Amino acid sequence: MQLKSMLLGSLMLLFSAIPALATGPTLTIGNASYQAGKTVSVPVTLATNGAGISLLAFEVSYNPALLSAPQVVVGPLQSALGKTVYDNKDTTGNPVTPGKYRILIAGGLVPDTTTTTAAGGTMTGGSALLVDGVVATVSFTAASTATGAITLTDSFTDASDASANSVAVNGTGTTGTLTLTTGLAGDCNGDGKVSAADVQYAINIVIQKPNFSYNSRCDVNLVSGVFTPDGKTSASDVQTLINVIIGKPGFVLPK
Repeated sequence: MQLKSMLLGSLMLLFSAIPALATGPTLTIGNASYQAGKTVSVPVTLATNGAGISLLAFEVSYNPALLSAPQVVVGPLQSALGKTVYDNKDTTGNPVTPGKYRILIAGGLVPDTTTTTAAGGTMTGGSALLVDGVVATVSFTAASTATGAITLTDSFTDASDASANSVAVNGTGTTGTLTLTTGLAGDCNGDGKVSAADVQYAINIVIQKPNFSYNSRCDVNLVSGVFTPDGKTSASDVQTLINVIIGKPGFVLPK
């Protein structure tokens, strides 16, 4: 019995000495719904998982026959830190390599008066750390002939901490799906406008009232102010519709 206890104790010490697998920072491209010929915005979200990242670069891959005129804005939380976004578009306004949109986020509100001339303009100095949330929103114009799903894939990821050490970021190969929709976002009942009736329609979906079922028009999920349908209608969609109707700042749906 004593030998058994000693063996058990040794095993416990051995397993306790094995470090837990660390979860590194991850980058995710979100899902979105689009309408043919209209602008669609897709959020790119960072989960730092405790890592210090001051500079982040990634590449969005897309089908240039279906998506055009790429634009990018830095996420609101990162903008508040003084972060600036740069991209690889040429003088024609298109990525250097069609279908490969490379984006870099750098700078920050840390005392540093230096500036560096980058391909996309003047890069401000500073090394504020990125925070969890939407780091950038990428927008495209969807072709009028586009049908079905379109995928966006980040095929390149690079990051650094404030001391110029490389930081490995997971997420290469993650896919966000764009789904074709018709009709006005927020127009749950399909009458051509967003009104109180749509709020009630969304409520009826949430409480599973007979004859009221999910449709893409009633999926008005917002992430940091970015229209990001998530494939369901929930209490947050009801609140979003209420805020849209009363004109609450920051709650705007695509037309």
